Amino acid sequence: MPIAAAPGFTLDQVLAPQILNPFLERVAARPDASAPGVKELLDRARTSGIKGLEVPDAMAKTAPVAGFLKGLTLLSQSETDQKKLEPAATEFKSAMNRSPDFYAPMIYLGASFAANGKD
Repeated sequence: MPIAAAPGFTLDQVLAPQILNPFLERVAARPDASAPGVKELLDRARTSGIKGLEVPDAMAKTAPVAGFLKGLTLLSQSETDQKKLEPAATEFKSAMNRSPDFYAPMIYLGASFAANGKD
């Protein structure tokens, strides 16, 4: 019996609204999602998407949710610039390190690895 190969991984699979939006909804329920500035960024990501979302580096370095959003913006930019994959992975790792119970960055870290051929 022939075995069918799974379709190749593409970033648009994990950045599609039907996949990303449930993650953003869960992130919005986190207590640290209500930090000043973070809530506004998250609300914008939830309503307008992550394309063009500007996450300040200072905020990404201190707020895990902002770091996750920064990683998502870099990941979306990597569709046209492969050099953004490593910085996206770094943001996801940093968000996870600052908040060990934050699982959304772990999923998207895996996506950044897969997009970089490290699956």
